[in-house]
Amino acid sequence: MQITALRLLCCLLPIPNRDTLKVLLEFLAEVAQCAADTIDDKGKEVSFYFENYVSLILFIILLDIFARRFAGN
Repeated sequence: MQITALRLLCCLLPIPNRDTLKVLLEFLAEVAQCAADTIDDKGKEVSFYFENYVSLILFIILLDIFARRFAGN
């Protein structure tokens, strides 16, 4: 039900915003694929924690906020 609601909300977006959201989600999917658990130099498994996803999303949001703030000057 939540997926359906999200899909319907995306349909309400203007086309340029929808395209931007699509590119952003494709990028985040690629980042998530590359960030899967890996093995480091010493053979120890390195996990990609949920906090890293949150940090990435917050970073993108902050970039957007700063870009909007300084674009007005």
